[in-house]
Amino acid sequence: ALGGALAGAGVPAVRLEWPYVTRGKARVQGRGGPPDRMPRLLSAYEEVVATCFGPSGAAPASSLVLFGRSMGCRVAAYFAESSTPAAQSTATSGSSLHTSIPSNTPHSSDDTAHASDTSASSAISGTSSATIALPPVSALVLFAYPLVGSKQEERERLLCAVSVPALVFRGTRDKMFPDSERSAVAPKLPPGVELRDVDTADHSFKVLKRSGTTNEALATKLVKEAVEWVERAVMGARGASKGSEAKGGREKKRQPATIDSFFKA
Repeated sequence: ALGGALAGAGVPAVRLEWPYVTRGKARVQGRGGPPDRMPRLLSAYEEVVATCFGPSGAAPASSLVLFGRSMGCRVAAYFAESSTPAAQSTATSGSSLHTSIPSNTPHSSDDTAHASDTSASSAISGTSSATIALPPVSALVLFAYPLVGSKQEERERLLCAVSVPALVFRGTRDKMFPDSERSAVAPKLPPGVELRDVDTADHSFKVLKRSGTTNEALATKLVKEAVEWVERAVMGARGASKGSEAKGGREKKRQPATIDSFFKA
């Protein structure tokens, strides 16, 4: 539903199919087994970003806003961390982008159960992105961040270490981000990370009848909120950073900003 809402809102997006999902489709049963470990997931993510938005990509971008859902939230957050100038400098010197990623972390069954929500279309493969400059990440929009699961402390650390503006949507019935964990984590979040509760929504953003809305209507509403947030938090900040220009004592009016690129995982 979220993918359809993005398209309906006219948001340019690339949707990634994880390698383990692709492998599953090649089998008679159509199952690819559990998700790959984080380094392989991030490598696939980096290759798609490089192919689509890198300097030699199909649509080169100066920066990106990453959308993620469930497991895709974690991968997007790791990618944002690895795309900082310091990490890029390390990468170009020949070191791995994955130094801070736990290579021995298997994914929980909850991540596997919702894998179909985090994938679509076909995966794009190409040259390893560690040898080229990747566009920096301006912001993150995370739907149903899976806080509860294997290596929970690492999941919490990752969310609390996000260094770019981030909007996190959390369902009040989400068992992977329950109220008890929200109360503990919320005070630790950086100032630029905003946590929004979605009434009666579960991990898949399915709502109860008493919410007064439908799953489809909710997806449309959340995407609208996300786009408006990006325009304020990212595009507005860019305009502010340039400063106001004055001519003849009059402030030059800033033109309406447009969003450069979205990457949906």
